[in-house]
Parts: sequence; structure tokens; C-alpha cells
Amino acid sequence: KMPALSSVHLRTLMGAQRDMNPMITAIENAFTGKTGSLGMIEILGVGEEIPQYLTLRRRVLSDMRDLSQAPRHQLEMYTRPHSQFSIGWSRGVEKFSRRDGADVDKASFYAHALSEHPYPSLSPKEAQLFPQFSFANVWPEQLVPEMRDSFLGMSRVLHAIGTQLALCLDAFMSAQHSAQRSESLHKALMRSVAHKGRALYYYPSSTPVAPSPSTKTAQWCGLHADHGILTGLVPSLLFDESPSWSPERVVGSGQGLHVMAVGDDEASPVELLEDSIAFQLGEAAQIMTRGILRATPHMVKKELDNTESDNNSQQKQQQVSRASFALFLQPAPHYAFSLPAHELAQVAATSAPGIPKLEQRLNPNMSFGDFSRMTLLAYNNYDPTLEIQHNAPDSFEQHAELLDERHVQPLDDT
Repeated sequence: KMPALSSVHLRTLMGAQRDMNPMITAIENAFTGKTGSLGMIEILGVGEEIPQYLTLRRRVLSDMRDLSQAPRHQLEMYTRPHSQFSIGWSRGVEKFSRRDGADVDKASFYAHALSEHPYPSLSPKEAQLFPQFSFANVWPEQLVPEMRDSFLGMSRVLHAIGTQLALCLDAFMSAQHSAQRSESLHKALMRSVAHKGRALYYYPSSTPVAPSPSTKTAQWCGLHADHGILTGLVPSLLFDESPSWSPERVVGSGQGLHVMAVGDDEASPVELLEDSIAFQLGEAAQIMTRGILRATPHMVKKELDNTESDNNSQQKQQQVSRASFALFLQPAPHYAFSLPAHELAQVAATSAPGIPKLEQRLNPNMSFGDFSRMTLLAYNNYDPTLEIQHNAPDSFEQHAELLDERHVQPLDDT
């Protein structure tokens, strides 16, 4: 039996200060370690309550698809490897499919969500320690000039709803687990400007669609958990990229995401409604709630919503691309976890199998910036010895060298 996705209407979430009971029930079903908990909650009726949401969603996902069609020599201007690829454009630099190499068909465009340069006063040493937070945004104004507005507009919607959800998570911890002395998720988010938006585009498969050794279905993005507090997710769009495409390229919505429920050893598909937003938990929330709330293991698979298994269906599946958008709500880089040393093993034990071991990336009282850096190192084998150059854009040649080290082929210059 497939685990059920917990959901509430946006009006219920925004009115939780008057009546918290529906949210307490939804959080218990979505985020705790009870068997069958998916680690995700769907907020319904967003398009109904925020009329511009549906248009904004279509815009930001289409903008990311349009950007991804640009030639490599144009995209190189927006690549920042020294930020640990957490600002601007990148493709094929993550190794979430750890047994199978990098996620070569996944492209990203990252930007700070609330400020163009949220931490300009970091010292050179701090900037090297916290590369994800030390670079200003860069926007593809010459390629997709409208992308900045759609990207930041969607980020604001997700931030407003996500911080309200964090308030409810704090209330849940106070009501149900007051003895745990958990840290306030809401306060950590409201005192931070480190929140990061990410537009994603998954190219049609560069090789025939086939299962990898570590999963029964071909992957766009391997199994992992986010390392912030909450991740807001916009329902995806699927595009037909075949040569005989029709003027309306969109062929699907809300598909591709798979989540591993508590007690399961395989990820289950999650399909989101068009006018909804989903939130899943990151490892910072797991740490701050002492393992009561569990980070969400998830992946993206190359699947269409059909049951055909013939060659025509497989060829069609190979020609479909996917665009999505996420907002990572996370503490400031200097935020220090107040995790007692004797509770580290307990918190780490709640992590899902297949995720890099939390105890190898986390120390008591560690800053979020350090935890973030160690987590990316664990997934991506990133080289922290690269010299950071703040006054000159990183060259695409450096990016290509890093890709070569990972045995990843850069994009064709077409």
C-alpha cells in the first residue's frame, strides 16, 4: 500500500493561531518517525488564495527550461564553482546517484531568495569557510531577462508559507514533545537571510532510459535529504522535447518526485496538485528537534504517468524533460546547533538508510555553515582547497575541469 500524503488547506495553515489542532494532526502524520510517514505535507488551495500563484509557477518553470536551451558558451557566464555551485548555473556537478556517478541530466540555477548579497561583510576567512553564502546573485539578463522577477516572486510566496509552517512545527514540539528542549525552527528562519532558491531542469535522457544498479527505475536525481530546515516545492512541469513537438510543450504536471516513507526501503511516487505547494523537512530540522521530526529522503525518477512498456513508450519517456523549483529555508551560516553530545547518536539514528551518515558530518554546537559545507563535501567530493576569487567571475574552464575530474561530460555547445 502506497503511503498517504498528508495535506491541509492554506486557510487552515494561516489560521492555525486560532485553531492549531488540524495542523498538529497533519504534522504528526507527515513528519514524525511513525511508520508510513512520508516526511512531506501538501498545502492545498494556494492558487485559490494567491491568484497570481499559478501564473508565477508557469513562468518560473518555463523560464528555467528556456535558460537550459542556451549554448554552453553563454551559460558559462553564470557559473560560480567557488560557491560550491550554489549560485548561478550548473549541470552534472552533484553526485546524489552515488553508485552511478553524477546526476548528469540535472541542471540548476541557484540564487539567494531574500537579498542579492545577504552576507557581504563576511571576512575572507569566513567567506572561504562558508562559500555558499559569500557570493552575490548573478542573473541571466541577456538570456532570460524575466527570470529574476519570476524566481524572486516565487521565492517570496514559498517563504511566507514556509515560515508559517515553521511556527506550527514549533507549536507541535511544545505541545507534544516539550521535554525534548528543541530549538525554535521559526526563530532560526526569521533571523536568517540565507534562504536559497533553486530552479531545476532535467534534460531528456542523454542515454537510453534504463534502471541503474541502485534503483529499479532510471533516475534524474539520486536519493538524498536536504540539509536545511524546510524545503518548499512547486509542482513540476513535464515538457515534450521531441522534434515533432506541438506548440503546447507541457505534457504533465507534478510528477517525478519520489519520497521514502518511514519503514520503507523504496521511494514512493508523489504527485502534487497544480495549485498546491509541498514542504519537506531537512536535516537541520531533524537536529534541532532532536530527531522527533525526520528529514525527508527523496529522489527524482524518469517516469511518465502511463503503464505502457513497449518501445514507443520508452522512446517517448526518453524525450520528456522536467522543470521544478525549490526554496531551501535554512538558518544563518553562523547559527550554532545546541545539540548535547550525548544526543548526537540518537539524532543520527533517525536518518534513512542510503544517506551519508549524519554523525560523520555533524558535531555538537557546529554552525549551520560548517554543517552545510561538510554535507556538500559528503555528497559531491567538492575540493575545498580551490582558491576563492571574489573580484572576478569564475571561468567555465574551471567548471569544465571539475566536471572532467568527476568523469562527467560537459554540455555540447549547441
